[in-house]
Amino acid sequence: MLSFVGTMLSGPALVLIVFFLLKLDLNKLLARHPWEASLGFAGYGAFIAVMFFTLQDVFLVFKPAPGIPPLSHAELVDRLETAFRGLLEGEGKPLFDLVKTGDKVIITWSSAINYFQVSNAGGKGMKRVIVLTFAEKSHDVFFVMKDKDWDWNVAQNSAQFSLNYSVGITAEFQTEVRPSISFTRDGGIKVDLKKLTYSSDDLWLPIQETVLSAGWTLRGGMVPKFAHRVLFALPIALLFFAMAYFVTGVAGVSASRRTATGENAGAIASMRPIPSGIVGDLPLTAAHMPTPNIQSILEGIMRAPKQYWTAGIRQGFVGYANAYFLKTDQNREFAAQLLRFARENAIEGLKQSTMDP
Repeated sequence: MLSFVGTMLSGPALVLIVFFLLKLDLNKLLARHPWEASLGFAGYGAFIAVMFFTLQDVFLVFKPAPGIPPLSHAELVDRLETAFRGLLEGEGKPLFDLVKTGDKVIITWSSAINYFQVSNAGGKGMKRVIVLTFAEKSHDVFFVMKDKDWDWNVAQNSAQFSLNYSVGITAEFQTEVRPSISFTRDGGIKVDLKKLTYSSDDLWLPIQETVLSAGWTLRGGMVPKFAHRVLFALPIALLFFAMAYFVTGVAGVSASRRTATGENAGAIASMRPIPSGIVGDLPLTAAHMPTPNIQSILEGIMRAPKQYWTAGIRQGFVGYANAYFLKTDQNREFAAQLLRFARENAIEGLKQSTMDP
């Protein structure tokens, strides 16, 4: 699990290192390339889903000692049957159950307790199953564990029941204790503690010892076939793609907001009072500026709230507008907008555009 967590975190860690070293803007990059980022994230989701099962091929492998000749499939199954012929002491019923079906052997441990507490009664049960799949050509045994727990309780005005089921590979040690009341013949009360104790070693160690001593290798068997792992990874990839596409959309909104904020900040910065001695020369100075830059300044001034409109700002608007009118690559519609804005706000001093007839 540590290796899997390390694999899962390595991708984001490398991306953060690259962005930190190159000083890239993550929001802008996601906003400009939403499809590429989403597909990359989906591929990474599929990769870690496949790696979850691939890592079991590295770590969940138990090999026999060198030099042990492997027994046949039938001989190994006979040894397993011999190992699990124990009885539950005092009750005379099997503690383990072994079923053979095709190339599989299913070994089950199960136990349950029932308790009575006058006002309510209940029970607790556990079933632990190990499914062994045999590959006789390679002398491999693949294992997977299945757990089922159930718990019930009935009282005077209520009843409840729960059932939990899981599949995977686990190590487990637990003890359940429930007090139970019984009555003696003379009318007395006796309290017993009903215990349900389970250790996964009781089920696992006999299997491990039997398989390895027979010259076979014991391997984790969660989705062993590569094609099945790919099919499992596909919905994970779709989920990662959907999450990434949502994040890139949020990044796009954030980037546009930051751009708008930057434009507003530039407009406010450009509205500082302009010294009167410079205003007269402003058209000549602005004449050397690119036309889009002058237009951006004028748009910022026109969008600014009225409280920023000092006398110096009004004069600056006139100077930049007259410089814009001198440009041969001016936008006629924007030039007309400047004239309308000046008329609506009683701004005097604008000259006729050079583009006007």
